[in-house]
Amino acid sequence: MAIVISGSSGFVGQALIQYLKKQAACSEGGLIETDIVALCRQAPKAPADGVQYQVIDDWSCKHLSTTINAGDCIVHLAGRAHQGHKCPDEEARLQEQSHLMLSQELAKGAKEKGAKRFIYISSAKVFAENSEGHAQAFTQASEPKPEDPYSRAKWKTEQWLEEYCTRHGLELIILRPGLIYDRHAKGNIAKLQALINTGLPLPFADLSKRRDMISLVNLCHLISHCINCPTPARHAFIAADGTSLSTSELITLLATAEGKKARLFCLPKWLLKLLMTFSPFKQQWQKLSSEFALNNWECEKQLNWQAPYTPKQSLLERSFSETAARTTNIPTNKQMNNGVQ
Repeated sequence: MAIVISGSSGFVGQALIQYLKKQAACSEGGLIETDIVALCRQAPKAPADGVQYQVIDDWSCKHLSTTINAGDCIVHLAGRAHQGHKCPDEEARLQEQSHLMLSQELAKGAKEKGAKRFIYISSAKVFAENSEGHAQAFTQASEPKPEDPYSRAKWKTEQWLEEYCTRHGLELIILRPGLIYDRHAKGNIAKLQALINTGLPLPFADLSKRRDMISLVNLCHLISHCINCPTPARHAFIAADGTSLSTSELITLLATAEGKKARLFCLPKWLLKLLMTFSPFKQQWQKLSSEFALNNWECEKQLNWQAPYTPKQSLLERSFSETAARTTNIPTNKQMNNGVQ
């Protein structure tokens, strides 16, 4: 059996390859004989030893199927990130092309060659941009109401995969992670780190609302668990640490991981009210200050999985940063099955 990873050159893809290789090397009884096939648009500058890299120019079903064999497990990470476009309709088209159409081709190739399992990494954003106004945290029973082109494309892809994989007997697991964080993450985490590195006082002390996220190492642990776990009754699962972090707490941990001290203060209410009149500030502030509560009990119940690392451990001890990645410790098979280290 091989593990075929699309999006292998991305933030999660690179970390997952590192994780799986270390897991195999540290497993009880020695190296696990599992091949890793990494699908990518261009060859990496520093390829990982023992990984088969397949440069894919034509992401059609016929071409993709040549890299898949019977019994393989597909981990589908590839897709367009959150990006803006001057034309909303064009952004919607690009997102659908990148997520739905690419997933369709990969799933068809997997079915054609008799692959065993298809693991799709979706997003908790399919529920909404935040959980403000909801009486409780989002659960798997919550109705998805995606609000932007990225999350709508993810939701469409989920629906198509549910129907297609069920009809053709291809095992499907969909993971809906909250914000994925690590010391060298991209997007909003990178922006926060840039602010921290200025050494200036930051007006985020009041950002205390609950936000459920997942660390990169916990997500890699979960994906690894899903590769070999018994087939669950459900298909889609929320992926979260199980420990909420406020934005101010996350900033404090990020600063500590960089050997710095977070210098946080509260904005005066009159100044915040004034700044909220400016649309760009209002949008960014709402992303930082809004609640995003997730309940991943179905993941624990159906997949028998719990996050092995706390947020502090994830950032200070298990980060996939350039220096820490070389010394990341991987739990043994027995520890992974128990969901603890």
